[in-house]
Amino acid sequence: KAELAAYKNAADYRETEKAAIASILETANTAINACETISAINETVATAKVELDALKTDAEYTAEEFAAALAVAKETAKADIASYKNVEDYRETEQLEIASVLEEANTRIDNAADVAAVETIVSETKATLDTLKTDAEYTAEEAAAALATAKETAKADLAAYKNADDYRTAEQAQLAAILETANAAIDACENEESINAVVVSVKTELDTLKTDAEYTEEENANSSESTSDSEEDSVSESEDDSTPDSTSESKEDSDSEDESSASDSVDAVGCFGSVSGVSVTAILLFASLVLTKNLTKKKKEN
Repeated sequence: KAELAAYKNAADYRETEKAAIASILETANTAINACETISAINETVATAKVELDALKTDAEYTAEEFAAALAVAKETAKADIASYKNVEDYRETEQLEIASVLEEANTRIDNAADVAAVETIVSETKATLDTLKTDAEYTAEEAAAALATAKETAKADLAAYKNADDYRTAEQAQLAAILETANAAIDACENEESINAVVVSVKTELDTLKTDAEYTEEENANSSESTSDSEEDSVSESEDDSTPDSTSESKEDSDSEDESSASDSVDAVGCFGSVSGVSVTAILLFASLVLTKNLTKKKKEN
């Protein structure tokens, strides 16, 4: 009885097992009291010890529970990291990297000694997976890079579209202002279509600016027209100046003819003294009147 009482320390057990120990010892003591031989007693003691050995201590329960909890934690951790990322969201290189990271993590989880270690592995694995870029992220970066390149190309295109040295000061200032506004508009564009539209619009605006050569050509043309008009005016004035002289000469010739005619009449009268009984004085007076009338008529015509 003393041997059995000391065989197990009830303090090492949980309440259920403590009750079981008390029951086993009580039953064994009763059986020992009924034994008539030493061998019967020994057999009763041996049987009681077997029953007591079957009872789990608190430590054993704790170890089992810990192992069970660790096993659950490990499976949960593996499932957690396996579903943490959708491999379909990644490109081929990243998919291979994900598989490698998960394989290494699972091995570490299997070898983890406790739940805390498992939790640490999960956190580290997720952090590693978070560094991998998705296809969407790569696409966005590539689009941003392409947009940035398109913007720089557009700016360079506009900057080289016109040579400022070909323009006069006023147009050079306009050219600079147009390009400054265009660059700001390009920076604000969110896609290449918008950039192309800005470039086309700005080039059209730049095409309206006249170069120094164009201004010079226009000025020379205007100068030539002015010179031509001046020469035509001079010729016209010269012709106008010569016309009165011709008319004057014609008038003088006419007057001369009239005077000659009158003179001839006078000469004729002078030769014959009288005509049909008309006095010479009357004839001269008539001739003078005719001459005066002809001169007046010529002046009016002129």
